[in-house]
Amino acid sequence: GTITGHVRTKDGSPLAGVRILATTPPTGGVSSKASGLEAATTAEDVARNAIAWSKWDAATRRETRTDATGAYALGGLVDAKYSLSASMPGWSIHPPPGPGRDDAARPGGNVDFVARAFVAVPTTVLLPDGSTPERALVRWFPPKGDGEGSSWWERDEPVVQVEPGEWRFVAEIDPDLRSPSVPVRAAVGETPAPVTLRLDERNVVAGKIVFDPADAEWDYVHLTARRRDTGATKEARAGARRPDFTFRFEDLDPGEYDVTASLDSVTPIATSVVRVTSGRVNANVVLPRITADRALTVRVTGPDGNPLPPEDVDFSIVERSTRGGMSSAGTRASRLADGSLRVALRVPSLPADEWKSFLQVRSKTGGMKDVEFEHGRTERIEVRFEDSATFEPTIVGVEGTPLAGRLRVTLAKKGDYQTGTYFSPRAQTDEPVAPGDYVAQLWVTDAERNTGRVIAYIPVRLRAGMNPVEIQVPQLYALTVRFPAASKGAKVYISLARRPERDVGFAATVVAADGTATFEDLPAGRYVVGTYANEVASQMVVSVPAGDVTFAPATFAGFAVRIDDDAGVLAKSGFRTGDVIATADGVAIDTFRRLDEVIYAARSRASLAVEVQRGPERVTITIDPATYWARSDFGGSLEPVLR
Repeated sequence: GTITGHVRTKDGSPLAGVRILATTPPTGGVSSKASGLEAATTAEDVARNAIAWSKWDAATRRETRTDATGAYALGGLVDAKYSLSASMPGWSIHPPPGPGRDDAARPGGNVDFVARAFVAVPTTVLLPDGSTPERALVRWFPPKGDGEGSSWWERDEPVVQVEPGEWRFVAEIDPDLRSPSVPVRAAVGETPAPVTLRLDERNVVAGKIVFDPADAEWDYVHLTARRRDTGATKEARAGARRPDFTFRFEDLDPGEYDVTASLDSVTPIATSVVRVTSGRVNANVVLPRITADRALTVRVTGPDGNPLPPEDVDFSIVERSTRGGMSSAGTRASRLADGSLRVALRVPSLPADEWKSFLQVRSKTGGMKDVEFEHGRTERIEVRFEDSATFEPTIVGVEGTPLAGRLRVTLAKKGDYQTGTYFSPRAQTDEPVAPGDYVAQLWVTDAERNTGRVIAYIPVRLRAGMNPVEIQVPQLYALTVRFPAASKGAKVYISLARRPERDVGFAATVVAADGTATFEDLPAGRYVVGTYANEVASQMVVSVPAGDVTFAPATFAGFAVRIDDDAGVLAKSGFRTGDVIATADGVAIDTFRRLDEVIYAARSRASLAVEVQRGPERVTITIDPATYWARSDFGGSLEPVLR
């Protein structure tokens, strides 16, 4: 049989004259009897087999060279698997990199090679005392970009072969001995300058985490090293994990360092002071008992009551202020012997009477749950995921339209319209959730700007298991608004006229040279179109479909309240359907922007007076501005009323 192939350079050019060698061992698919090998029980057997092996190699070895097109063909092969190699002075030749790379084949197969020119750089490696080691690892890398490589340097063959280019050479023998980097120029046809790489002891801080008590359980400890004698803010980072909890910092400048350990990479638990002069410094860090203010023990179980595997669960610590606002950050968890998990906590950023702490537990198979806990007091939490629901939306009415590929669906808890306000077109909706009432939000997206806008809200009730839901794309319209000629280049925005849906129905553009601003893909409804210039907001209300309209700013008489849920924020605050908000904190409310400004300014206060027109009477209602600003479970809507 025959094996064929080609040798080409990196740029695809053929390379002629390359030596191709194919060999196969006696065990390469043929019987031992055919090769002459027998079981060796005596010295004579070993010698006989060695002769048989040599004869087999001489009979089966094949060699050829590539022609002008870079092609080769090795014929007269036995039915066995052959290993192929390609060589030519001045070149490094191997099969192409990547999946499927192979330099072996049976007759009938094909093996291609890629050739890279290389230059032999004379290189000397010295130990700190000036002597020469037998061998060392030499790494080379470009000053910028990719392309790092390495090879073993031998005292008996003191050269390093690299591709042509600008490089930096570094030599090392073990992790504590490394040379500074040296610039090297390698060019075909030029004799490179000799390179000397002198190994130096690296400044290393190494040690281990010592638990006190010794039976404390934790999987991973994060460490930082920061200069304390200079006050530098730059940190070196390292980690210590089971089973030995060793850590190592390399190439630290001489000085005094704080080596700090934490469970979550943020909150320090223990610190050791270490002085670095030269060479290696051994330093352990003692981790004290992990108390309730440092970690929370959590048992997460599935419907069968058995603990979920750690790889199925993620945790976040969420702080919600009683005055509005929220912070959330992921955290590390460590497995305990009983299947529970210990979750690292961080020191809350707000005073104790101004925040509540929640553990957000997300299961890949069970969904997500928020559990409130008292920081420093709660020691253990039980979280059980029942049979979950999976939402499977299908968008109907989009095939063959310009919207194809631009529509996404997200899922929000009923009454929480702001879910997904900071929207990514890559958002997924196939994560399991707890059964219950939700709102599916249909978004039209702009992938280039990574933005999106809700064009439909669809109430859905999800039950345990799969929940296929068809979502119909609503009829969409374009709206063109004409502005005075002086408005060219001004920013114009449009949003739904109903709060809180308007928070995720926002779009913006600028006035074109012809004095118009056009908004596409609008479902039917009432919208607020506005501009903001010189600290003055100008707004009008438009009912879509409307075609072309001329911008005519309106004065708002307030905002009409509609109650949809008696358990929502609006009803609990004392509002009724038909109320019209006239003032807030004594300020006349004539635009949505004005209302937002007043509420936002008061969000840290305990209360805010809102005056509403209720029939012929003026009624004052006291609201919690932080609760309003969150706009979750609003339980109704606000809509502008024009004079």
